[in-house]
Amino acid sequence: MNIGVIKYRKYEERVLMDNNFSVDDLFRIITEDEDFVWFNIEDPKGNVLVSTWYPDKLNGAIFIEVLTIKRHEKILWTNYNAYRTPQYIYGKKVHWTAGPYWFKRKGKAQEFIAKKMDQARFWIKRTIK
Repeated sequence: MNIGVIKYRKYEERVLMDNNFSVDDLFRIITEDEDFVWFNIEDPKGNVLVSTWYPDKLNGAIFIEVLTIKRHEKILWTNYNAYRTPQYIYGKKVHWTAGPYWFKRKGKAQEFIAKKMDQARFWIKRTIK
């Protein structure tokens, strides 16, 4: 039976990887918990099979990325008119980032993240026995 290890800043939690394990809850912990550091799945011998920590890839583990979308704005110009409401009008350039990748449209970023999450879900479910 494989064991999942969730590493936080001050402690680590061991999780039994069986049919009751919820991958969606794991993704929620990875994306929303501020104290989260990394996640590993180990076999009974202690070898790392799947990891969110990149250096484990050198030992033969499968690296998974769990990404979030962030919006970035750049103000290109402003226009001021005292008799208009609102008084300032801004010209903005917006792009969306998902990890190191950036996109012009939010929909494309969401499609990319859904694809990455499906890949990560596949590798995690493959190690559940």
